[in-house]
Formats: sequence, structure tokens, C-alpha cells
Amino acid sequence: MLSALLFSLLLPAPPGAGTPFLGGVLDTTGRAAFLGGPSGLEAINLSTGDRLWRTQAAHRPLLVVGDRLYALTLYPDHRLTVVSLDLTARGVVRWRADITSLPRWVITREADNSSEEIESSFQTNWQLVRRTLHLEWHATVRPIAGPGKQDRGRLLIDLDNGRVESAEAALLSPRSTSELSPQLEKRAVRWKWQTGEQLLAVVQEPLVCESDTDRLHRLVLCAWDLRTGKALLSRELLRGRRPVLLCGLDGRELWLRDAVPAPDESSSASRTATHHWAVVSPLDGQLITRVPFIPGTYAATLLDNRAYCLSVGLTPRFRGHSSRRVITLHAIDLESGQVVWHRKLGEE
Repeated sequence: MLSALLFSLLLPAPPGAGTPFLGGVLDTTGRAAFLGGPSGLEAINLSTGDRLWRTQAAHRPLLVVGDRLYALTLYPDHRLTVVSLDLTARGVVRWRADITSLPRWVITREADNSSEEIESSFQTNWQLVRRTLHLEWHATVRPIAGPGKQDRGRLLIDLDNGRVESAEAALLSPRSTSELSPQLEKRAVRWKWQTGEQLLAVVQEPLVCESDTDRLHRLVLCAWDLRTGKALLSRELLRGRRPVLLCGLDGRELWLRDAVPAPDESSSASRTATHHWAVVSPLDGQLITRVPFIPGTYAATLLDNRAYCLSVGLTPRFRGHSSRRVITLHAIDLESGQVVWHRKLGEE
């Protein structure tokens, strides 16, 4: 039986300082979301999809405390700024804290014309301790030719005045395991989650078929007691020709679908059922709901009686202009399965 601790970790929590949402965080009421992107940050009314306000002063929202949103401003070089945005004044900046201690090779935000010869990443993690934001960063740069670089650091930011102090990096412990446990060796692991007592994983297994064209796979949810190694659960979630798995925010749901229809799926009903997302509980694999598939979806979550999905697409080329990537947020009513609204993020 799965522990009460794991159960509490995966239950939906009321909106708080850092309640995550797709590409950002929720406000304290859960009725609005602050979403970030290369072109800036925008506040979206989740009921209607209307934009409440937009600012180019920040790109990555972190947390909400009272009537302030704290976010990061990123640059195509080693600069980084923490900003305090006033939610009562449509995101007016109340203070800025410029971080000047990052190594000069760090790139906090990829430029639109960034070189394909260099791969870089800049990740952050945070923890709120009273009125101090503990911000940890991890940067990597990997040229195609030559050795890569990586570094990490920890910053303490006073939320009242933006004063910054450096501290020894002590990476905040993630809740998901990064190393394979003995139970997962020689398995095709698609998702995993570890608590102090249990290990959960979704593994992909091939099924015996008569020909390569009929080759099927199945996704299986497994759980083990880490103290005894005893298997607690093994439940098939999906079988198909190309099963797709998305993890909901904070591991609260698992989204599954088969990306390739079987040849004998001639009826529209069977095709629709197959290509809807089956959203299941990571605790026991039980079906929570089904959500229509929107092409290009790469992130999704459930909130109240709706599903929210982020999809990516390209604008068509027009008179010599190159196509550009477009991110769209969709709100889907779970009862009717209809898209209630959608908004292209970053649109003027």
C-alpha cells in the first residue's frame, strides 16, 4: 500500500507562493497565471483567457508573495536580474537586483540567432525562507568541438529591498530520482519518482508481434518499497505502436496516448478514443479523465474542471520572412471536451 506521505505529495494543493503552472506560476487565488517566455512575462485570466497585463521587464516567474510577483530577467549573455513586480499596478517594477557574479561564459537566455555550435542551459531552483529567497542556479555550456563548462551557485535575495548576498551552493533536493535504482536497471524507464520510502516508475516493454509493422509496446506503472525491495504495484497503463507519455506538473498526473493508429482502427470513434489523452493517477494508474489531443502539445495539467495545454507551432513564411515558433495556451472543459479558449503567448 502506498504511503500517506506520497499520497499527500501528489494531491492537488491550494495555490501558494510557488504553485506551478504551465510555463509559470499561479496567483494566490488560482484564478490567474503568470507565464514567461523569451519576449517577456504576461498575466492571463484562466477563466476567460484574457491577458491582464504584459511586461518585458522579466522572463521567468518564480513565486508570488502577497501582492508581489518575483521573477528573473534573462539575457543572451551572463547577466541576470531579479525583479519585484507589483500585482496591484499591472506588473510595475518596484525594485531590481542585478546579479554580477556569474561567470562570463554563462548564457542565461538563448538569443534568437544563437550559434548552433554551442549548446547552453541555465536552470534555477528556489526556496523561500521567511522573507529571503534562496535562489540556486546551474549553468552549462557545451561547444560541439572542445570541452564543456558547468558551474553552480547560490544567491540570497531579500524580498523587501532586493539586497543580494552570495552563499555556498547546496543544491535543493529534487523529489525525483536522477540515478537508476536496482529495480530499474535494464528497463526502458519513461518516468520515475522517489520518496523516502517508495519508488514509482513507468517502464516501456515490447510486446511479441508477428511482424515489425505490427510491433507494439506497453507502458507499465510499477512501485517498489525501497527498504525491502518488495514490488508493490505493476499495472499496464497503455499499449500501442508509439506510446507517448507526458508528466503533469509536480508529477500529479500522467498523460498517455498512442501517437500511431493501428491499421484496424477504421472507425472514427476508435481513432478518437486512441488519440485522446488518458490522464491517470501516478499513485495507482487509475483513469482520472480523458482530454482531447491538441497537435503540438508538449506540456499539460489539470486544474479544477479544466485541462490546460501548451502547444508549439510555426507561423507560415510570408514574403521572405522566416517562420517563427508560436506557443499557444489552450483551456479545455473536461465535461464537454471542448476548447473553451486559446491564447497565443507573446502576441502583440
